[in-house]
Amino acid sequence: MIKIAVCDDEKYYADQISQEIQKHGRKMGLKLSVDVYYDAAGFFEGPIESYQILFLDVKLQNGESGIELGKKLREKSSRAIIIYVSAYIEMAPMGYEVEAFRYLLKKDIEKTLAYTLEDAIAKLHKQNYNYVIRTKGKTQTLPLDEILYFESYKRYVTIYTSHENYKQYRKISDLEQELLEYGFGRIYKSYLVNWKHVQTIENGKALMDNGIRLTCSRTNYQEIIRQYILWVGRES
Repeated sequence: MIKIAVCDDEKYYADQISQEIQKHGRKMGLKLSVDVYYDAAGFFEGPIESYQILFLDVKLQNGESGIELGKKLREKSSRAIIIYVSAYIEMAPMGYEVEAFRYLLKKDIEKTLAYTLEDAIAKLHKQNYNYVIRTKGKTQTLPLDEILYFESYKRYVTIYTSHENYKQYRKISDLEQELLEYGFGRIYKSYLVNWKHVQTIENGKALMDNGIRLTCSRTNYQEIIRQYILWVGRES
């Protein structure tokens, strides 16, 4: 069951978005749960941390704006996919403050919601992909989203996350093929990074979320930058 919330103080649009989500969800054969809120207060009284996809109005009349709602969710480390809706295109840049997935104009909802929902579901499936580690007779799983990068040394790879590191026997070339579609890229013969956790690439190095700077291949440097820019473009 995929849990979705809609928050818009204009009842007409809130109900329209909910109906469109449910209509296209049925066409896609998905099991969806859609909760509708008409103000920020009601939204925060709900099970906000359980929602996987959120459709938020950028400008709410009473209380906080959709941007402020998004910031509070991110402070709670929410991985929810945020989609903003508004009557005004000029407010779209505000969504970047909370890593919004998409920005929809209310007048185009009937045209744009279907493929936006499909893209959001596809991203959700990638987020939920778990990487399996088998080492020393034990098996455990890591959410792929939590992995910062892989580093290879001789016949082993070290898996770096924000909270712990793991080591296993794997070829980094095999990992590259396995994880390419999930937003990972090879920046050096010994490094496979999660583009999501790359802050910037400059002066021949990739700055990771944990502050570590990883060396990029000189030979493939322009291709590495191109791949990173393409990933940023797809996510924004």
